[in-house]
Amino acid sequence: MIVVDVKSSTFVQRSRSLKSSNNWGLYRAFFALALLQDLGPAAGSMGISVATMKRRLDRLEALHSTKLYYRSGGDVRLTQYGEFILSKLRKADVLLASTFSKKEKNSHLESKKIKIGVDPGLYRLVIVPFLTAYPEYAKQFSIDAGLLAYKVEKIKDNADITLSIMENSDVNYDIYSVSDLGFCFIATQEYIKNRGMPSYQTFSEHTFILPSRVVYFEDDWLSLLRLQRESRNCLSVANVADGVLLIRADLGFGLASVRYLQPLDVVLEDLPPITVKATLSVRKELMEDPQQARLVTDLLAFARQTTGGAV
Repeated sequence: MIVVDVKSSTFVQRSRSLKSSNNWGLYRAFFALALLQDLGPAAGSMGISVATMKRRLDRLEALHSTKLYYRSGGDVRLTQYGEFILSKLRKADVLLASTFSKKEKNSHLESKKIKIGVDPGLYRLVIVPFLTAYPEYAKQFSIDAGLLAYKVEKIKDNADITLSIMENSDVNYDIYSVSDLGFCFIATQEYIKNRGMPSYQTFSEHTFILPSRVVYFEDDWLSLLRLQRESRNCLSVANVADGVLLIRADLGFGLASVRYLQPLDVVLEDLPPITVKATLSVRKELMEDPQQARLVTDLLAFARQTTGGAV
């Protein structure tokens, strides 16, 4: 075994060129030769001719102003300084291998990151208790449930799964029915005090707040279109959550989930409740991974159980 005194000024000075040189191809040629101990196979491993291989080795020796190896017949023997360069290259090789290993590992982890877009009400009703009931998924996957499904650009660009009463017509998703959810018409006490009670006879005096991108049953949708036509004003919003914000700001009457009524909400008894369809949309390629497919299966079953079952 050759022991090299790396503290000597000669070796330290020459090793600086290993850090600063841009001639990485020359070092690769020498590394291949040192490992394979034969000029022909070393050149073949790099996809170059023996003549090109020799030129690169000559240039590397000229760069360091010393011999790096000797050839005797078919044998290759490294010089003391050649062994020193090889030790540096081995360290670089280990570092590169570690870097690519980490990159592949991180890539694998990224493939397990699942983003869930969900309506606010369904987030409270389904997602929070689901992650509580299945803590292994929170550990196994990186789940981002902060996306709201009613934001169309979020669905298409970011969400792998959406749990929503909003329509998703993207062909890249499989759609699963979850359940029917009940909604009623409400107004605030303050709105009724100032504007009166909305009814079929007084629609022309009121502002109707219509969530326009919700998946309604046909008869209910026709009833809502009638309200839109007969009301004095109609504010069209994307979803029920936005509509409720406007209703509770005393701007009109509209739909709210029967599960999340507040003390100041007044249910409009003259207007019959309606039912909307909650669906689970899953990006198609997600089901190709067995672990991710199991997450979808468990989430769908849990959502159906929590909200009243599939229809």
